[in-house]
Order: sequence, then structure tokens, then C-alpha cells
Amino acid sequence: MIIKYILKKISLFSLLACGLVFGLWSCNDEEDNSRYTTVSTEIIQAASGAGQYELAITANVRWLITVTTTGGDEWCTPNKTEGNGSETVLFTFTPNPEITERSASITIYGASVANNCYVEAFQSGSEPTLSLSPSSITFVATSSQQNLIINSNTAWTVTSSEAWCTPNVTTGSGSRSVALLVTANPATASRSATITVSGTDVASKSVQITQEAAPPALSASPTSLTFTAGGGENNFTIFSNTHWTVGSSGAWCTVSPTSGSGDAVVTVTTSVNSAATPRTAMITVSSNNLSATVEVEQGVSSGSLPYQIDISGATFADCYIYEIWDEAKELKIGELCKEYLHKNVSGTEIVRMQTIVAYPMVDGKVDLSNGLVVENGYFVSWNPSPSSTAPTNILATYTSGESVSSKPSVIYLDQDASRMTTIEISAPPANRVQAKLKPYILRDYRSGPANDYGISTEDYTYKVVKIGTQYWMAENLRTTRFRDGANIPTNIPSGTAGATTDPAPSGSGWQENLGRPGCAVGFGEGLGTAAAGRIREVDANGTVAAAARNDVGVLYNYSAIINKSFESTSQIVSADERKDALSPTGWGVPTRVQMEMMRNYVSQSTAAGVTLPELDYHGAGALGNASGLGLKGDSQRGQSGGWNPNTYMATIDYRYDISQANNYNVHRFDCLRIDTGTSLCAVTNAAVRIANFVRCIRQD
Repeated sequence: MIIKYILKKISLFSLLACGLVFGLWSCNDEEDNSRYTTVSTEIIQAASGAGQYELAITANVRWLITVTTTGGDEWCTPNKTEGNGSETVLFTFTPNPEITERSASITIYGASVANNCYVEAFQSGSEPTLSLSPSSITFVATSSQQNLIINSNTAWTVTSSEAWCTPNVTTGSGSRSVALLVTANPATASRSATITVSGTDVASKSVQITQEAAPPALSASPTSLTFTAGGGENNFTIFSNTHWTVGSSGAWCTVSPTSGSGDAVVTVTTSVNSAATPRTAMITVSSNNLSATVEVEQGVSSGSLPYQIDISGATFADCYIYEIWDEAKELKIGELCKEYLHKNVSGTEIVRMQTIVAYPMVDGKVDLSNGLVVENGYFVSWNPSPSSTAPTNILATYTSGESVSSKPSVIYLDQDASRMTTIEISAPPANRVQAKLKPYILRDYRSGPANDYGISTEDYTYKVVKIGTQYWMAENLRTTRFRDGANIPTNIPSGTAGATTDPAPSGSGWQENLGRPGCAVGFGEGLGTAAAGRIREVDANGTVAAAARNDVGVLYNYSAIINKSFESTSQIVSADERKDALSPTGWGVPTRVQMEMMRNYVSQSTAAGVTLPELDYHGAGALGNASGLGLKGDSQRGQSGGWNPNTYMATIDYRYDISQANNYNVHRFDCLRIDTGTSLCAVTNAAVRIANFVRCIRQD
């Protein structure tokens, strides 16, 4: 801003008169060159503070002074703006509030003098300053706002030590007001923060912020919970800003945790109500003089008689699963499973063991959300819809429940209840239905034209094992027929019984049937011998060794699995053509994802290769075959007639791998491999000509 100072007391008449005089002087100047004005200096250098500076004017004429300033103020003013002849003019400077230098231009006009006199005035900038007001601020416990005054002549930034206290602006310059906003303090103790203002070339300043404590608070939601007669778990939430304890008025109703602070979720567990009347318990949450209550109500059964299940005869010698039946109603009411429980959370082993779990039925299906570990009273639940295609922790929960010191001989189930229990029901024995256990065995009956061994029917049974949420055959498939009864060619050659070396293929054997369906029916030679683990198709008399076949199963190439020949290396078998033609009805050769899901759960790892004695029939140590799958056979038939000493299990998944040599190796399928001796387990792939064992999975 430019400001010109002219003496305000000069009237219009005086200015006109002055102009006439000047005009007269100008006229006289044509005749007289003796008129002059001079100044004592052309530069005035002023300090930043207030002060006065003299300027001597030497003249023999009348003169006029104007001042043009920068900085927006009248900070440089003369004590007079006009005069006559020689005089000393006193210029007054106000303090410079800025840190930068400012300037003013002073002009002296002499009457009828050809050239004016010019003086430049400069005033130094002030030192940077920064101060805050007030020096401390106290807020109430609720969310609120107060102002902080920043006094400064430089640029600055504002920071807060705590997220709950924030300024409405974080940068600026000069003096201004900044709003400080605080959120509500949820705690019962006061809290502090520091607001720091940092300026350019000046020491930082800070203000201490204090927020008062909130009063203690405690509530619970919901305020009531309802359970069926079968008991179970449910939750309520504590909302608090202080320490609390939780207790229940009924021994049948337990809570976890029983103490804590702040907000928390509390799990309420109720046992089975075998009485004829409903029951109620009160859960009380307490903190000093505060309390909150949750009412728990548990109903009774609909009047049907409860079940008593004698499990003392469940030896699991011939099966891994017993179905629990109400024989009078021809109704399956549950399952008793010898299964492998494994759960690992962030590197911590929660459970890893083979144990016995009882499950009830809900809507005609096994309820995997309510399992009872009969040997220790723990409850288990499984994720019915895993979050990934091949997860590890499909065991959702493994939590303590009923107090069990040893495996009971009897367990119980109300007909309308949702959970098994080891706690004896109050109904007298005469009012209990005695449920029966039946081994769950898969039967596979097939008939058709006589095969190479003159057999026209096959009737095999297989143990079934539950692994996680999957049901697997616990034995290798033994059929030599497709599902529709047609024979599978036994065109995979083998050696002579008792031989310790493998013969080269010849004649109409493997090399002429590289891509056609085929299987090898055989028997396992004794472990520990020179030919340990080898499989032979026939014995010395050319007949099938049935006992050995039942022991180790049959090897199938991929063409036999889908009953589809591979006629050339360029042929690609479509997804519609890759249909399982081998498995029993209701079962299937597993997909890669299903196999990985089983492997990942047992190992609790997604690593490419892990040691898994739990899956290995020959696995060493206490965990050997703990899963019940017990992969057995120690052999994979090679395309050149050789035998692989490791165990392979086939999947239905096919891949065309152009990176392989230009032969039938481009046709490949996925399989599970377990190394003999190390139990190292990985999902890999092999050429379709390779023959592997098959384990089927139930298609629920």
C-alpha cells in the first residue's frame, strides 16, 4: 500500500495560493537560476524499534515533502510537510513488527527548482517472536473446544502429543487464534497432552493440556439370554471404563472371563437342563458401587425321552466312525468319531491329538458346530464355509466345557437338544431311550462282465475317517471296474512274485498303452525285505493275491480315473471330459483343493512340503497315522515299468504342461506324495501314465 503524506491542515485556498506563488517562482526562474533545494543525506537507515531521524534541508525557496511507504502503515512520518528556506525535519519511525526490512521513499519538491530531492528510508526487521496464551488449558471430560492465542511475527506449525487433542489448523504465520478440540475422555483418570508451536528462527513454545477424568460407567447388553435345554454358549458385552468382576448365581451357568477392565465380550456357557422345569440364573457385573445384570433363562425338553448312549463298546478297531441310532424310530441321532484335532494360532499349539468326539444331528445332518470331546469334556466347532479354498484352521473353536477326569462309558442327548453331554441326566433309566452304535462302513458293490481273473462281481467295504469337515476313505480303492461295471484293463505290467528287481516292459504291455485306462492289481511284499514295499500284479501262478489286494489296494493311471484315453501329445482333455468314472456312488476322487485342505489342516501349514507322520501308515512316533488316513502302499507305478518307493495318492485335477518333453508327459495330473522314511508330504503332479493309489472323499 502506498501512502502519500501531505499536511492535512493546508486549506484548498492555501494550496491554490501556494500554486500561484510557485507559478510565479517558476516564471521568475527563467530569469533567475539561483533557486535551489538540497538535503543532508539520500539514505536514512533506521533500527527496527521506534525512533526519530533528522533530515537537514538547505533551500532558498519554499518546499513540500511527500512520503511513500511499503508495509501498509504510516510508519515513517515527518514533523512537517512544507517549509521555506533551510530547516531540519524530524522523521518519526514506529516499531517494525515484521521480521523483514521495510522501506519508504521521501521526495522534497522545491518551488521552481528543476530537480527534486529524493531520500530512501529503510527500517530493519524485528527479531522473530513467539508467545502463547494461556500457558495451560483444562478441559472437562466430555468433548469440547477452547482457543489458544498465538502471538508471533513469523511462520509456525502446531502439533499435539495425543490424538485425542487436535488443533483446527496446523500451520500459519503471524498472530491468530487456534481452536483446540478434545474428544470425550472414556477413562476414570485424567489425561494430559502437550500442544507445541514451533516457529521459524525462534524457540518453540508449548501449552500443557489437561482433561478431567470421566465418572465410572458400567453397563451390559443384552440384559437377558435364553438357552434351550441342551445348553450351549452365548455372549453379552460389557461397556465400562473401569475394572469389573463377573459372577453367576447358578453352577450350571458359567462365565468367561470373570474379571477385566474396559469394554469386553463375556461368554456364557450352560450345561444340559435335564430337569422337568425351566431354570434361571443371574449374572452380575460389579465395579465398586456400580453393577449391571444379565438374566439367563434355560428351557426344558419338549417332553420326549432323553437318549442314553453306551460307548463302552466303541473300540474303533474296525472303523473310525460310529453312527448313533434310535433303532425304534430308525433315526440317526448323531456320530461318534475317532478323529484328529489340530489347531495352531499364531505359532501357539491349541490342540494336537487324536481323540473321540460326539456330534448330534440337526435337520438330518451332523451338527459340526456342537462337538463334545468325550475324553476331556471340551467343546469343538468347525467352520462349515472356510474363508479360503485350502485353509488351515477349519477347527473354529476348542474350548473347555464339562469336567471329565477320564473317558466315560455313557453319554447323553435330549431328543430336542443340540449338544451331547457327559453329565448324567436326571430322568430315571426307565425314561431313557437306549441309543445304539453302528460302525460307519462304506460298501462298494459292482458287477459286470468277467474280468481278466474271471471275476464278474466285486463287493468291497472301506473304513471311513473324518478329517476336519471332510469324510475320507481310510483305505485304498480296490476295484478293477468302473462305476458302471465295465472292466478296467490291467495293462500295467509287473514283475514276478518275489523278485527284487523290476522288469523292463515288453510286448503288449505299458508302452503300447501309454495313454489308455489301466490299473495294476497286486500285493505288497513284506516290509523289511529286499523288495520292501513293492507291489506285484499276480503271483507265480497268475492268480490274484486277494488278501494282499485288500491290504494295499490297486494302482490306477489317470486315464482309468476318468475312463478317457489320451490319443496324442497335442490332445487336451476338456473339463467336461474329466469326469470321475471310478469312485463309489456318492464319493469322488478328490480335487487338488480338497486334498490341500486336508493336508493343510493336519499340518496347520500351507508350506509346499511338510513332515506329516499323521497321514502316513508307516509314520514314526506317537503321531504316526494320527489322522486315520494312513496312506499305505509305498509305490507308484512308472511309465517305464519301474516302482517308486514313496506313497502317491491321485486327484481328479488335470493339467496340460507344454514345458514337458514332446511326449505323453505333457498330460499330467495332481497327486499327493509322502516320502517313505521322512513322511515329507507335498502336493505335486505326475504324467497321466503314472499309476497311483486312490482315496475317495465323500461328496456332501
